[in-house]
Amino acid sequence: MTAQNRPSVLFVCVHNAGRSQMAAGFLQHLAGDRVDVYSAGSQPADQINPVAVAAMAEEGIDIAGEQPKVLTESAVQKADVVITMGCGDECPFFPGKRYEDWQLDDPAGQGLESVRPIRDEIRRRVEVLIASLKNRVLLRRVESDDLDILFDDQADPEAAAMAGFPSRDRAQFDAHWAKLLADPTLVTRAIVVDGEVAGNIGSWIDEDLHLVGYWVGRDHWGRGVATSALRSFVAEVASRPLHAFVAAHNVGSIRVLEKAGFTCDEAGEDELRFVLRA
Repeated sequence: MTAQNRPSVLFVCVHNAGRSQMAAGFLQHLAGDRVDVYSAGSQPADQINPVAVAAMAEEGIDIAGEQPKVLTESAVQKADVVITMGCGDECPFFPGKRYEDWQLDDPAGQGLESVRPIRDEIRRRVEVLIASLKNRVLLRRVESDDLDILFDDQADPEAAAMAGFPSRDRAQFDAHWAKLLADPTLVTRAIVVDGEVAGNIGSWIDEDLHLVGYWVGRDHWGRGVATSALRSFVAEVASRPLHAFVAAHNVGSIRVLEKAGFTCDEAGEDELRFVLRA
């Protein structure tokens, strides 16, 4: 799994000296290189809490070398999952990210006996988090390294036939994506499943319609990937109504649209138009 495709998690607390450092330590220890792990604080302390260090050492995890870091917008922006612990109001919000707020006691000023239950609760939550990240569908910005995968997906004859859309050759594909990535008015996301790029989804304006469209590689069909991606995407794109066109024979995509709340508002012989109003 490449760093490009690994999910990234940012833990945020006030001082980045106790709770967020323990959470980051557990996630790094339990998930290894399957997840990129970061932590920060809205008001970072000068040093990590030595009691938190001692509590984690009992678990065989060394966080003594960590240093509290200040929370920045760029740190939040590059994370797929942002978990706050008592400072949610101070964390910047970016659409399309997963946010959680963990209500945990602050270990600051407490002894080891009091910090152990906090540590154990953090571990329990991190284990749940890891389970949720496996096979989880994440959306992120499309990067140039994704394009080889996206090209192969759309070049698949069976997928193209199902979509009712002709594949582009490489030159056409590269020109098309260069235009997409250079246009700041478009919302274009890579669909990532368990660290692997599974397709793409985006929205654009065509005349008076705000359209949404997606392409999921055939290896990921029938697994709920498209439905999950579309639901997340329409939560990010607030504009309504949203429209989508689908080939009349593409039963799978019709079901995906219906599960995401779209309804058919125009039916042709070869193509249907769906709309999401709310």
